Amino acid sequence: MGRIVSDVSGAIIEVGMDGSWVGANQGSSYFFFPADTGERHLCVNWQSRLEVHSRAFAMANFTTEAGKIYYFRARVFPGEHDYSFELDPINSDQGKFLVASSTYSLSHPKK
Repeated sequence: MGRIVSDVSGAIIEVGMDGSWVGANQGSSYFFFPADTGERHLCVNWQSRLEVHSRAFAMANFTTEAGKIYYFRARVFPGEHDYSFELDPINSDQGKFLVASSTYSLSHPKK
């Protein structure tokens, strides 16, 4: 039996930076983490046992400067047969607004 998923707001999104896990979000939530200065590489992936979901990912790279704050927005979009992600840097005004209107996500690595 097939199942159609039209609401992906409950998706658990894993986040990695420079090859290491840094946290996860679920639905409309946020979290933060420190980053050393220099070139950084982010990756987001849908945490799921379903292959069609777990194939959905996005990547972005950016260069950090000491004392600056960087905001990124991960979004998942259902397609006809699969899902796609976008991982976009956003400006500080939009970032602060989204943080203020979202819940804080506290995640722990699986043991």
